[in-house]
Amino acid sequence: MISWSERLAATPVAVANTAQGRRLVELGEVVEATRETGSYPIYRRDGRDAEMVMADLAGRYEAPIYGMLAVDDAIEAHDWGKLPKPDIRLNGQPTDESRPTVLWDGEWEITWVTFRDMGAAFGVAILGIYVLVVAQFKSFRLPLVILTPIPLTLVGIVAGQCFSGRRSPPPR
Repeated sequence: MISWSERLAATPVAVANTAQGRRLVELGEVVEATRETGSYPIYRRDGRDAEMVMADLAGRYEAPIYGMLAVDDAIEAHDWGKLPKPDIRLNGQPTDESRPTVLWDGEWEITWVTFRDMGAAFGVAILGIYVLVVAQFKSFRLPLVILTPIPLTLVGIVAGQCFSGRRSPPPR
């Protein structure tokens, strides 16, 4: 932030032609500096009004999902009275601006996009393996038997994560 000073006022900004000849014009000759209270900043995201909250997570909330779940639980538990309870969105812009919305962004957006893209690549890879195994064994059923453990392991991994109790307790 630059504040007004004599040094700034003495800064040459232009050359003027006068009856006495050419001379330098100083900033203080053409500017009258006054102090005013600034307006409250208005933040926008994609043309919509936004209030942005930023935080770094550490300790037991190292992964963003744990902090997000704790905030979601706090929003659910809060008594909103006559105020509308905020909608919670994991990605994309809110479609209804009449209600407040909590939009998770930042590291979560990167995680969301990465897993979406990796899931699509995984599906393409499984399809490619299926085609190769069909070509090898000249059967459409045998590759299904061979590849059946793959989705079952994914179901087991997700179920194991859900039942392992890895969710962090809410902040104190």
